[in-house]
Amino acid sequence: MIEVRSEQEIIDLSIEYALRVLELQKQKAELDADIKAIKIEGKLDGVPISLVNKSLSKIKREMKQTETDKAEEDAWFEVFSSNEKIKDKIAEINNI
Repeated sequence: MIEVRSEQEIIDLSIEYALRVLELQKQKAELDADIKAIKIEGKLDGVPISLVNKSLSKIKREMKQTETDKAEEDAWFEVFSSNEKIKDKIAEINNI
């Protein structure tokens, strides 16, 4: 059941909410800047940044997936990868 609040309480709670969200956005921006700096440093050191990031994303995605999700994704992959019209359309896109 939703508690009935006064207009001032709603304003105060809304301001508190906004400040919390803004603080998290600030922290996220700071982390994004740190990540960007690390990527630049890695690139200068010869690290294949794109391949490393793709690999990490793939690992994270696979760790989140259930066996059912993985089996379903594999089944759809087989459907699409064996369809000549789909493969032709992808080839067209890749040649643009």
